[in-house]
Amino acid sequence: MRLTAQFVHDQSSQLVLQCIEDAGYRGYFVGGCVRNAILGEPVHDIDIASSATPDEATTLFVSKGLKVVPTGVEHGTITVVAGGVAHEVTSFRKDVQTDGRRAVVAFSDNISDDARRRDFTMNALYADRNGQVIDPLGGLCDL
Repeated sequence: MRLTAQFVHDQSSQLVLQCIEDAGYRGYFVGGCVRNAILGEPVHDIDIASSATPDEATTLFVSKGLKVVPTGVEHGTITVVAGGVAHEVTSFRKDVQTDGRRAVVAFSDNISDDARRRDFTMNALYADRNGQVIDPLGGLCDL
């Protein structure tokens, strides 16, 4: 399945993903933007999951002249503003310890680790910069 939603082709979103990939990391649209695009619903937030850590991503985007806001660095999230559009970029994470409500996380370079810690399988849907959907947990069936 390939997404045709506007955000996939938006220059600012493409720039963010291109910066990630050009630096040798992986980056994907993830969560609600992918889910809503599949359902034909409005997309309000652009979330991106990346194999880059927050420090690596911050250094990368600053070097490209993009504004970075450390919105949740302790949880792996920075906000990158490109073309006036905010993109939440979160590092792939895996649970190290959890009580079912709170988790101690570690950064990961594995998309499946990241998918397993998301709240619902339908929010563990990813799409590459061409809109190709990646479904590590079978969330499309749940959707």
